[in-house]
Amino acid sequence: MASSKSRGFTLLELMVVVAIIAILAIIAIPSYLAQVRKSRRSDAIATMNTVVLNEERWRTNCPSYAAFSEDYTATCPLAGANFMATPTSVYYTFALAGVTATGYTLTAAPIGSQAKDQQFGTTCGTLTIASAGSTSQTPAECFGH
Repeated sequence: MASSKSRGFTLLELMVVVAIIAILAIIAIPSYLAQVRKSRRSDAIATMNTVVLNEERWRTNCPSYAAFSEDYTATCPLAGANFMATPTSVYYTFALAGVTATGYTLTAAPIGSQAKDQQFGTTCGTLTIASAGSTSQTPAECFGH
């Protein structure tokens, strides 16, 4: 008498494995996306800090802070002709506003899904560094404070 043993997996076993994988994906994917947004925010903050350093370097030689890509040959010959080009990013739009002799406001506005970025329950939408005698970063939670 020959015994007929079936080899392989039953449909029920395969469905259990698929269900387990789906549950793990439901938990893991949002966490992964949050970490990706956080790394993009860190990159934007690094870019903003570079602009702040360039502003302070510019201000040591000139009577006022500078706006992006403006020609300052006549007003600040020591620093050179141009300040710096506006930084580019796929995930943030950078802007300098209120540029005066005493301060400026640098913003990084999120693009697309980057606007969903959060840190400690605070939405990290538009990041701002304001310099007017002292420097402030808002929202502070998003800058790691």
